Order: sequence, then C-alpha cells, then structure tokens
Amino acid sequence: GEAGLVRLAPEEIRIPDVSFISWPRLPNGEVPRDAISSVVPDLAIEIVSRGNTAREMQFKRQQYFEAGVRLVWYVYPKQREVHVFVAGENDGNDAEPSVLRENQTLTGGEVLPGFSLPLARLFAMPSPPPGTSPEASA
Repeated sequence: GEAGLVRLAPEEIRIPDVSFISWPRLPNGEVPRDAISSVVPDLAIEIVSRGNTAREMQFKRQQYFEAGVRLVWYVYPKQREVHVFVAGENDGNDAEPSVLRENQTLTGGEVLPGFSLPLARLFAMPSPPPGTSPEASA
C-alpha cells in the first residue's frame, strides 16, 4: 500500500521500514493501489531501535518468512551493522544472521542481483548542505 502496509496473512499486517517488490510479484505487472497491499515483498528491511526487543524482531522475521519474504535485513545504526537473513538458509527461529559490519559490503544476493552498498557509506554522517556549516553562520 501507499503507506507501506503489507498484509502477510488475513489477520497479520506489518509495516517494514523499507521493502522491495520485484516485478514478477506484482499482479498483472501493476502496482496495487490498495491501502493495505496483499503483495508480499521480496525484501523487508527493519531499522532496529532501542525499543525493539530480540523476541519482537524474531517474531517479525518469522512472520515475514512464513508469508514468503525472501530476504530480511535488520539495520542496527548504533552498532553500525546489518543482520542478514535469507529464506531457506537462516530463516529459522533460532537462526544466526550473517552479520555485516561497517567495513563490509551489503549485497542483494538473488533478490537484488547487482546491488551492493559499502556499509561505511550507509553509516556515514551526512555533510551539511553548502552554506550551512557552523562557520558560515558566524
């Protein structure tokens, strides 16, 4: 849906922070206009904050994979790492993620072929726009 709501099952709705749906998953090749999409994404990304518990994140991951999500990324900004879970590889309840740290590169695997992102770029602090540095206002 436009707001990012995804129906994973009849009574199960999630709002991933970011999701990706491949063209083959779109019914008739069209983007659904429903408020709550019934198209399950290929990739679900969650930005994990202090308020998220390990149990909650495990439950979300389980729901995503049961619904047919193929790849789940948990981004931990404070730890500057990404936990990667792949359907059929490490999607079980007690599965250990592939942990990528700031000096490594995140790839999309079979879900996003050709995608790669050096995590140093993801976690880099943005530069202020020109003319907005503290020196410019002095």
